[in-house]
Amino acid sequence: MLTLIPLIATGIIPIFYIFPGLFLKKKRYFAFTSMILLTIAIIFTLIYWNAESEFYSLRITPFSQFFSLVFLTVALFVCLSSLNSVSRFEDEYYFLILLSTFGMMVVSMSSDFIMLFIAFEIASIATYALAGFEKGSEFSVEAAFKYFIFGGFSSALLLFGISIVYGYAGSVEIASITRMAEMEPTAYSTIGLVMIVAGFGFKSALVPFHMWAPDTYHGSPTPISALLASSAKKMGFAGMFKVMILMALAIKLEMYVLMAVIAVITMTLGNLAALMQESIKRMLAYSSIAHAGYISMAFAIFAISGMDMALAGAFLHVLSHAIATACAFVTVAYAGGYILDKADSFNSLGRRKPLIGISMSIILLSLAGIPPTLGFYSKFVLFLSAIEAKLLWLALIALLNSALSLYYYSKVIMRMFWKHEKMVEFIREKDKECTVVIVAGALILVVLGILAGPVTEWALSSARVLVLK
Repeated sequence: MLTLIPLIATGIIPIFYIFPGLFLKKKRYFAFTSMILLTIAIIFTLIYWNAESEFYSLRITPFSQFFSLVFLTVALFVCLSSLNSVSRFEDEYYFLILLSTFGMMVVSMSSDFIMLFIAFEIASIATYALAGFEKGSEFSVEAAFKYFIFGGFSSALLLFGISIVYGYAGSVEIASITRMAEMEPTAYSTIGLVMIVAGFGFKSALVPFHMWAPDTYHGSPTPISALLASSAKKMGFAGMFKVMILMALAIKLEMYVLMAVIAVITMTLGNLAALMQESIKRMLAYSSIAHAGYISMAFAIFAISGMDMALAGAFLHVLSHAIATACAFVTVAYAGGYILDKADSFNSLGRRKPLIGISMSIILLSLAGIPPTLGFYSKFVLFLSAIEAKLLWLALIALLNSALSLYYYSKVIMRMFWKHEKMVEFIREKDKECTVVIVAGALILVVLGILAGPVTEWALSSARVLVLK
């Protein structure tokens, strides 16, 4: 029962925000309450990281706990960085953040397609509202509209795929996919599995399902962009891992070819598009697409070799990318880009605010895969797994893409320390909460990059749960 406390803290207690919100004038209390609830949830997730229990259609495992920790940490960072951003409707704002986190956690715990789809929709609907939370900004409204249209389409694809798999396998249990390996594959079953991949692909922003991501991340309030790029995207991967690992066991060769092609195109297109961006938010959006390609490598590697370490490397990269991207977006918000950002606001940021500049540099270097950060370690495990699976070509393409990304990340670092002209004054000069998030994120990336043993063990335990279930 104690393993359900994170769900109670994020999904049940926040319901009671509604009634006090009608009467309280000082709604800042909702922010502090939300951060306390998220902290409690993180503590219980860490205490019971290796727990295995079932509650109806929920299955709590090291895998679900690992992803829950990612979602909870990002939500805590977003709540803390939003303290001086949200001036009205705080009760609705923080309720929606907790509700979306609740949905994401349930996705990682679901053992059947019905629960998975319901949780997927709970998280999606909450994030649609958050993307358009600044109703006075046409960019925020546009971001929410595009996100809603594409998100609704992805939900339809996912549900259509689930219905086909149910009709073919005769069960809504996710594990029923393995039964399809015992049957003669048909065009009908293949279409169902492809629809499920496409549904999750939209949420994970894999090419060619990525069209919504840059505009949505760019137009949303920046703390919400952090939530979308770091948590909502990882929710898509949590669902993909639960479903596609079983698909890999059922149709190995087809899965290998499909996911290898998607991974290569996604990382390459994402990095090439990021090179051409002047906006830091759009650069981070396309960078996030590229990182989705790196994570997708694990599906191809596992389909061809069955290596647990490939999945562990993907989980580690989920963690490193979530923390780094969330903190990078928070830095954009700190520099004045609450909705739209100006690259000039980063001019001499490192000289004016050395702690922020150094922390942001560490965050960007982690995204680029430079030691001794967690981003380097997670890429090292992933690329090494590809080499050991005799997929040298895939590892080489990923390595070249990682080297390419260093160019546009280094441009931001150079702007922070060496560019002086057109300096823009800070809009959020006194925002200590953002400083805490940025510095804490940089420290986490360095500490886990150096002392990676415990988190690697957790990632391997999560991988074994998926393979053996």
